[in-house]
This record gives sequence, C-alpha cells and structure tokens, in this order.
Amino acid sequence: VVEQLLPILETQLKQHEAPLVRIFKGADGMRAVFEDMLRERKAIFFYGGAMQGFRFYLKDYTKIWNKRREKLRMPVKFIFIDQPGVRNAFKGFNYFSAKPLPEKLYSSVAWWLYANKMVLVFWSHDPLAVMIENPDLAKTYRNFFNLVWKTAGKKNKS
Repeated sequence: VVEQLLPILETQLKQHEAPLVRIFKGADGMRAVFEDMLRERKAIFFYGGAMQGFRFYLKDYTKIWNKRREKLRMPVKFIFIDQPGVRNAFKGFNYFSAKPLPEKLYSSVAWWLYANKMVLVFWSHDPLAVMIENPDLAKTYRNFFNLVWKTAGKKNKS
C-alpha cells in the first residue's frame, strides 16, 4: 500500500512551488510594494493596521497611488482597526470596501494580500515589509481574510 502511495505523494510535492521571499525596507521599499500591486492589477486585501501608510508614512505618495488604483478599477477590501481618524482616511475612495475590528486588536503589524503574494508589514520609524510569493500561502490567507470579513464590523451578542 505504501508503495502505491509514494508516486502520488511525490507528484503532490513537485506541484508545490517553493515560496519566493523578498524584504523591503523604508519608505522606498514600501513604495516598491505598492507599485507591485499596481503592476499585478488584482484585487487587494488589507488586514489589520490603521492605515499607517496613508495617514503617516507615505501620505503624499499613497494619495497618488490610490488615484492610479482607482483608474485601474482595482478593488480593495480592508479590515481595519477602528481608531479615531481611520474611517476618514478612506472616505470617498472608489472600488473600496472596509470593515472595522475593535481597537483592542491594534498591532503595528499588518498584512496585505494580492495576486499570489502576501506581505507582512511592520510599521515603525523605518517600515519593513516581507513579501512571500506562493499560491498556496495566498489561498490560505485569502480564505482566512474572507472568514474574518464575514464577522468584522458586527457587534457581539453576549
């Protein structure tokens, strides 16, 4: 029986691509990730955070980037930490849906997902992004995002 399973397991292992991992540092690195999103022209999923890039770090650039994204009609779904000022930061955006999470879940770490890429974002004085490109990883996190999306923004009945 084991001998019959070995060819099947070997085929499945060969189908999984090794992830490509890249690191981006500072404002230029963050801009490089945003530019990659535009090149991919796929839906973007932002999870966590409080729009630090738009509000503080890359304020002028992200406004221009967002206009370019809207022109390409690229949809965004954003699950954000409900802090003062965050909702106003994306008011009037097109092709953009957002749902809040409680402020107690705030972290300086967020993650973004687009195409087959997941980006862990560490907002600090010198921002850092770790991009992992892998279809299986992207699928897993897209499923997780969709699960949280279904419950975000709703009040607990306890």
